[in-house]
Amino acid sequence: MSEEKKLEILFVDDEERLLDGLRRRFRPHREQWSMRFALSGAEALKMLEETPATVVVSDMRMPGMDGATLLTEIRKRWPSTVRFILSGQTDQEELLASVGAIHQFLQKPCEPETIIHSISRAHSLAALIERTDLRRIVGGVESLPVLSTTYQKLVQAIEDEDADAESVAAVVMGDVGLSTKLLQMINSAFFGLPRRVTSVKDAIVLIGIDRLRVIAITSQVFDALAATDEVGETISRLWSLSTDIGAAAAKAAADNGGSEAERESARLAGTLSLVGRALLARMMPDRFRNALEHASLSDLELSDTERAEFGVAQHTIGAYALGLWAFDDAIVEAIARQAAPSSSVLAGPDHPLRYVHEARSRGYGDALADPLPRDDEWIAQLQQRKEAA
Repeated sequence: MSEEKKLEILFVDDEERLLDGLRRRFRPHREQWSMRFALSGAEALKMLEETPATVVVSDMRMPGMDGATLLTEIRKRWPSTVRFILSGQTDQEELLASVGAIHQFLQKPCEPETIIHSISRAHSLAALIERTDLRRIVGGVESLPVLSTTYQKLVQAIEDEDADAESVAAVVMGDVGLSTKLLQMINSAFFGLPRRVTSVKDAIVLIGIDRLRVIAITSQVFDALAATDEVGETISRLWSLSTDIGAAAAKAAADNGGSEAERESARLAGTLSLVGRALLARMMPDRFRNALEHASLSDLELSDTERAEFGVAQHTIGAYALGLWAFDDAIVEAIARQAAPSSSVLAGPDHPLRYVHEARSRGYGDALADPLPRDDEWIAQLQQRKEAA
């Protein structure tokens, strides 16, 4: 691999011994990675000013500028940089206040193979979107947009002394932005759970009301929008449609004899199938309006006019964002391939991609959820494989 195509990786830790260990351990990757090592946040920023990095892996606890503060500054100045933090359980309270600046949490002690996998995955994600301006925009996003009315209901619910997981979950499930952020956090190494969680209620039980209060009120991570303005109205429609798509995907899985886990995975993937569109509407509203108006004045679907306007499909944007936030590979694959499922080499008979594709091929009476062409041949092939198993 030529020098200019190497991944620029910056490791930050105040313990030189640990950096030396990383340098030795990752030496076999020198052909693919251009590695730099900084002993402080200030030194890391100086290095980034000279040459930006593809990925930054920082320890949390450092004298002076801690890792969360460093990554917050990097998000502001180099938003396309993928940001990992190495943290222990004792760092949780400090990290909650800066959770929006961190793409992924790596639990200490962290095996080198975990770091290698995380960096390799980040590199693979970058191949989804070639345009650096779009990677910069998506990389700087702290969370999906949240409707202000739902956010206010959440704050009221968690400040109630009698609040329980069920009542809070009822509020959160009404907003895809809230649900996505909670599931991102609970499935990260930040909490170190042995299994993936796809249920919002389970996520709230595991996070706890007190931690949720810190996330919702102290961190200011949620991008609250009024449903009365143009962008907020679009997001409100998208989140309502997303809930319907999630329900349709779960039903498709149930009708095909899917297990409870498969049904929940299908529901989650379906619910997240339009997150790229929400990001485009929020981050580039004028251009998204152009795409929407173009679709309404022509025979084209919104997916077509989005490609013409942005040079990329909304589901690619969504898959990139969810991958950055360390959502499960199957969910990312389902989002990325929903319009062309036969291009997937990973999808089996009960993969969530099948059910997301089936759900997205239906009409929902709204241009924001334009139906995708249904690939009946691919679905039939999967069904034959399932019946033959």
